[in-house]
Amino acid sequence: MGLVLSVSICRADPAPLADPFFSYTRPAEYDSVARTTGIHVPVRTPGGGESTIACTLYQPARNGVAAPGRFPGLVIDYTAYHLVDLISRWTGRFDFFPEHGYNVINCDVPGSGSSPGVLDQFGPAETLANYDLIEWFAAQPYSDGNIGQQGASYGGHATNKVASLHPPHLKAIVPNSSFADWYEQTIYHGGIRNQSIFYQVWGMPIAAAGGSNLLGATKGIRRDTLHTYAEHPLYDDYWRGHSVKPNWDQFTVPALITDGWNDRYKDGTIENYQARKSNVWLLLGPWGHAKYEGATAGGTLVAASHQLAWYDYWLKRLPGAVLPRDKITSYEMPDDGSSSGWHQYPDWPPPAVKAQRLYFTPAGVLGDTRHARATTLSWVVEVHDTGSDPASGKGHSGVDQAPLDAKPYRLTFTTLPLITDWVIAGSAEVTVKAAFSAAGGNLVARLMQVRGDGKVEQVSTGWLKASHYKGNDHLEAIAPDTQYEMQVHVLPTHWRFTKGSSIRISLSSGDEPDAAPDASPGTVSVLAGGEDGSYVDLPVIGPAKD
Repeated sequence: MGLVLSVSICRADPAPLADPFFSYTRPAEYDSVARTTGIHVPVRTPGGGESTIACTLYQPARNGVAAPGRFPGLVIDYTAYHLVDLISRWTGRFDFFPEHGYNVINCDVPGSGSSPGVLDQFGPAETLANYDLIEWFAAQPYSDGNIGQQGASYGGHATNKVASLHPPHLKAIVPNSSFADWYEQTIYHGGIRNQSIFYQVWGMPIAAAGGSNLLGATKGIRRDTLHTYAEHPLYDDYWRGHSVKPNWDQFTVPALITDGWNDRYKDGTIENYQARKSNVWLLLGPWGHAKYEGATAGGTLVAASHQLAWYDYWLKRLPGAVLPRDKITSYEMPDDGSSSGWHQYPDWPPPAVKAQRLYFTPAGVLGDTRHARATTLSWVVEVHDTGSDPASGKGHSGVDQAPLDAKPYRLTFTTLPLITDWVIAGSAEVTVKAAFSAAGGNLVARLMQVRGDGKVEQVSTGWLKASHYKGNDHLEAIAPDTQYEMQVHVLPTHWRFTKGSSIRISLSSGDEPDAAPDASPGTVSVLAGGEDGSYVDLPVIGPAKD
């Protein structure tokens, strides 16, 4: 079966980011920074009690003496990573903004570093303390009452969480590599437990070391990672307390949310934008987790430029500060010279995107028309299957997937070689008519590019536990050898599939360690062809059929 769909897109060399917002600069106003350690900020606890968190303050200074006057303030890296903060202090990473006329405060979250208690990542106590920190910071005699917050990964998650509580003095945020929901984007992928997060059991105590509360982070991370998360396999009030989503209506602060297309949190980044389009701007580059470095100079940004521009616009109201030229700034992948680089759009997905449905055929082809004959195709469950999605952070990212796609534990559907370039901008949604030989199982859908030389490159991944196919808040009974219609959401991308390559959907039951190897043995079958066959919907930039 041939494809008659052609997407007419001409590729140029990767375009640089020619927006003055991202190259913004101005001279430093102060020659030094005054640092004050051992500050204990009073905060509330969710039960109505009181506590404190330990902080370090950095102020604009001349000759090492804090400058008089009132300045806007920034909460930077509100995390449990006390040791990392100490290194940042020694290397001067917190000095840039004070030298440019901002107060900066860096604090240990409750239960970490020198803050009392037991760590509860992104839980109610941590977020309430962040709220109180912002309001306390705004009320200090050296503050003008305008507060911003930023951080990457943990600090980005915490920034989103507190913004969803709408502190009155929080006026702008720049979270990087940040979630919308801790359950969906970290702990349970499509309802399947993510085992890659288990490194925190040993990693967190190391990162949190150096303060007076030696055991708070260790106790909290072991309790949650080894016990609490497993006690809440379904989406419930516990997870709502670790999410931005229930409070999206209060997420009204101007937000420049940044992430990389090679990061696991790109889905949460886009969800937060789509929930709050009026006050959120997106920056998505060719980066991995908590980074701004691409494979080329054109894909690498100086974070301080856009961060300073953002705060100068919203907090200082400087006349020379500008906003991004458009709501969405995105680097078209891959970052290997074959894409057209940076693009800016008024919305996401871009307005030019059109949904293109491709059907699974009995011959293993993705075609734009249904095949008349319906056939059931199957694969053997292999729970230890693993991919090479760069967003997973696994060491084998980029490994050729062709040998694995040929295994009996994978089933693939591939277009014929494309006659023009295609650009996919958004999330692929894979709808399968699936049957399991056991009473349940796992589905993993990988979006692949098959290059002209036969190498298979993984673009993005989606997961689904069969019993969660109607939602993560309850279980659906799965009868063996019974067909169900299930949709696997593949994480978004902005990717150019070049002329002569092919688009592939690869299906299996494993993606270790991002998906726990807990699927029952046996086989999984999908219906290909016929009126009720399986298919994928792709968000394609450009015209539909010729």
